[in-house]
Amino acid sequence: MSIWQTLIERGLRLFDSDVEDEVVPADVDCAPDPNDVGFTAAVVGLGAKLAKADGRESDDEVMMFSRFFQTAPEDAANVRRVFNLAQQTVRGYESYARKIARKHGHRPCLLEGVMDGLFMIATADGVVTEDELTYLETVSDTFGFEKATFRRIKASHLGA
Repeated sequence: MSIWQTLIERGLRLFDSDVEDEVVPADVDCAPDPNDVGFTAAVVGLGAKLAKADGRESDDEVMMFSRFFQTAPEDAANVRRVFNLAQQTVRGYESYARKIARKHGHRPCLLEGVMDGLFMIATADGVVTEDELTYLETVSDTFGFEKATFRRIKASHLGA
């Protein structure tokens, strides 16, 4: 069973869960565990909520999520279903960012990777709105990044 099928089976319970994941040791590399359902759910939650931050979700944003987070083509329908599930939750994006920060706060390279993916989703439809920038800055703050780090990541996607 793929991680996407697991997310679908667990449905809204997983996205609304307050269960704490254990902290990953600091000596782990930048890549997330591909079988970490909690991390994947939190990242999907962030991406799904970002896609709606400007009031509309585009297919380009969902496709960019799939491309950046390297989902297999055969999982496309399941990714879309999981994305839609995440958008239906009452939980705000801040809770997903806090969950990722608690588990991976000592892994800035992983957190920067998540920020890169979120910026790519925000730019996928050709326009980055003020609401999306506020969202991205809030996630960056939650991850514990300094303002200069956020500006650097932002500039790498949007220019100086």
